[in-house]
Amino acid sequence: MYNKSESQCFPLWYIINDSLIIVFNLITIFIGLTFVFLILREKKLRTIINTLSSNSCLCGLLVAITIIWDAFHMLKTDITGIVQQDQACIVRNICMLITMIALNYSLCIQTYHRFITIVHSLQTSLHSMKFYLKIIVIQWLISPCLMLPIILSGKIIYQTGSFICQISFSNTTLFSYLFIISYGIPVLFIVTLHLSIAYHIKVHWKTNRQRRLSSTHIICPMQRIILIILVLIISYFPCGIFFILEHLHVTVVPYAQKIILLFASLSFALTMLLTFKFNRSVRNSSLTLVHRKHRPIIIYKFIRKSRE
Repeated sequence: MYNKSESQCFPLWYIINDSLIIVFNLITIFIGLTFVFLILREKKLRTIINTLSSNSCLCGLLVAITIIWDAFHMLKTDITGIVQQDQACIVRNICMLITMIALNYSLCIQTYHRFITIVHSLQTSLHSMKFYLKIIVIQWLISPCLMLPIILSGKIIYQTGSFICQISFSNTTLFSYLFIISYGIPVLFIVTLHLSIAYHIKVHWKTNRQRRLSSTHIICPMQRIILIILVLIISYFPCGIFFILEHLHVTVVPYAQKIILLFASLSFALTMLLTFKFNRSVRNSSLTLVHRKHRPIIIYKFIRKSRE
């Protein structure tokens, strides 16, 4: 365990960086809690697509909690200047990676549901709530299993420049494995299915039903592909750059993991915002709830003014 008792002085932007990480993850937590609360509160919202979206929000919520835990430890180190690895450092990183993998695969399940609904609409066995609940359970079982090689390797080490535990960029095998299971497979799956949806609607656009759906289902999938890919690029772009620099024998800045965590936090917040934006029923329900809360206040003010 790394422990250096001497106090050091760190740049001001370290504190700003870690504070932004906390803000982005608080946004993620707020949206995740709001989404799950609305689904639990209103029975009419408990549809398959809303259940899958709330699963993604739950994943994002758990990711944000683990990152905030890391961010507070980094912020404490920035302020005190004492670099010290705490006992929960490695556990935090394992929990963060498991929930991050679960989040990306939950987006895959949402894409699969859209694909089945449009391309294989006649296969009723694939449209039941029980079927998707089983897939969600499998997703949560697979996520920690995929992390087993990394956990058992014991190669998650304390990064003295960023004050968190991560896999070193120099560990090509494990880093490449993590990149493939957490980013490569989900992105390939999402892009392939969305392109299949767009192609299917383009081929069958002459039917009345497809003609009605074409305006929403051929444009929306393409928009979602672009937005989701951009969000995932935001998350993994700095990580990929630092990994390449490491293997080009270019000295990587010691605070690289701080920057990676900042971009990852931003991408998770954007993922939650997109999930909320694309779900019209939950969005409308939240607006209705806000209006209901403000209506008595408005009525009271109106009555008070009329009396005066």
